[in-house]
Formats: sequence, structure tokens, C-alpha cells
Amino acid sequence: MKKIILIVPCLLFWLAAHNVSAAAPDGKRQLVSCISNMEMNIMYRDYDNKFRVMVQGVPYEKVKVQAESAMVRKEDGLWIITPTTDRQTITVEVFADINGQIREAGTYQFRVKPLPQPMAYLLSDGKEIASGEYVTKKLLMKENTVLEVSFGSDGILNVPLKILGFDMLYEDYIIHSDSNRFSDAQQAKFFHLKAGDKITIQSIRAVDSNGRKVFLSPLVFTVR
Repeated sequence: MKKIILIVPCLLFWLAAHNVSAAAPDGKRQLVSCISNMEMNIMYRDYDNKFRVMVQGVPYEKVKVQAESAMVRKEDGLWIITPTTDRQTITVEVFADINGQIREAGTYQFRVKPLPQPMAYLLSDGKEIASGEYVTKKLLMKENTVLEVSFGSDGILNVPLKILGFDMLYEDYIIHSDSNRFSDAQQAKFFHLKAGDKITIQSIRAVDSNGRKVFLSPLVFTVR
């Protein structure tokens, strides 16, 4: 049976589906499916990639998804696909239960990449300050200045990471913090900062939602 497969954003899915209504050669209704990655056009290895999967005219509970070399599960109306392979591509198959008969509704291929390296940065008054930028004593001493971490400023990947602590290097002093905030001992050093001084945030330790520890690259800031 000839299949019609549409890989389109799900917001446009129903508009596209209206144009495909011809019957299949065997007289059965053709199945038009849509699979939309909620975060990107690729999959990341060992990451819960979120997909919205629809088959025209088929209830959500009658749609089935399977993928080679990946774990697949339903969660909150989405399909979660977690690749566990080192292969560069992965095939996802969509099926529909039509009156007790399982019919294929679409086959899709996605590229598989390792997760990018997370990056730490300072966050103050909602503004991100990346390594290499200038900072002021006033900014460093603000109560809402904290160390945060993400997988990029575009915010595509939503992987929760919590910073456990870090060290601050200033002159010959290494001062420790057990959170994502500057400790009292670190804050005390800020009083002695002058224009042109450099501070280094190093030994940055974070943990993800699965309890795995991540060590982040150091940050260097110049005092203005």
C-alpha cells in the first residue's frame, strides 16, 4: 500500500492533511502521520527527546511508536525517545490501531548527536554574563548574582542542571562555595577588587536530574 508521510510542524499538520484524502489502491483509507520533535530537528544520545506524534483520524491512545536502539515511552501526551546507540541516525516508526489491525502510518529518520557540553555563566538581574566579559564590584556583590548553567543561550535544550559548588581564584587565594552563590568569604574579597583585576571561577560542579555529576569549564572575568 502506498503511504503518504508528512514531516511538518504539528501546527500545520491538519492544514496539510486536508490535501491528502485519496483512497489507497487496496481501498483502505490512507494514513497521514505527523511527528514533530518538540525541541530540535535531531535527537541527542542518552537524552529524553520529546515528540508530539499524531495520525489523522486516530485517537492518541491508538497510536504506537517504536524506534531502533532507543527506549520509547509515553508521558503527558508526548512520546519520549531516548537513543542508546552510537549510530549517527535512528529510524522511528509510527503505527495506528485501526479496528484491531495495526497499520503503518509513517517511517522517519533523525540524526543522533551526543549532548553538547554545558556552559556556566553568571546571572544578575536577568542578564547573562559569559566568560571573558567585564564585571563590576557592584554586580558581583549583588544578592541576586548567581552562577547558572545551560546548554546554550538559545535555550533549545531543557536539561535541568544544579550547580553544587565552585572555587574562586583571586590573586593567590582559592576560596570555596558550596552552592551557586558567592560565599561570605568570596564576597569579602570583592571589597579589595580594583579595575583590571581578574577573577577565575573554577572547579564548577553540577548534577543533572539523574544524579550524574558534571564538571564545567572555568570562567574568567575582568573587573571594570
